[in-house]
Amino acid sequence: MSLAIGMGLAFSPFVGLHLLFVVLIARVFKLNALVLFAGSLVHNPWTMIPIHALGLLTGDFLLDGSISTFELASQLPLKDMSFSMLIDPTFWHQNRDFIHQIIPPFVVGSLFWSACIGVSCYKFTFHILSARAEAKSPK
Repeated sequence: MSLAIGMGLAFSPFVGLHLLFVVLIARVFKLNALVLFAGSLVHNPWTMIPIHALGLLTGDFLLDGSISTFELASQLPLKDMSFSMLIDPTFWHQNRDFIHQIIPPFVVGSLFWSACIGVSCYKFTFHILSARAEAKSPK
């Protein structure tokens, strides 16, 4: 159960809050924090962009039936982007409309994949552990 919840958290739209959710869920539901954390490590610097792009594409498709958000993203000055640009309030103000357009599909798509991955991981783990317990039980 802990692994499935951790994997589900990895695909959740709550970027930067995964560790906080791991700790809270482990404490509240008395789950294995280490396994929960291990599952959430699917979300890391190498997988972050593909995970969130998949969530955005899926959400865009589920809400609009198209993938128009990526066409809008081509308008952003990605080649000129730097850290100083990201912390500049004028950048966020200039791109406010784009940001408001991508939030709903991002949240919907990420929650969709979070639920799918969590349930799939739970079923797979349950099947493996059940088969292992059955093989070990005396007949």
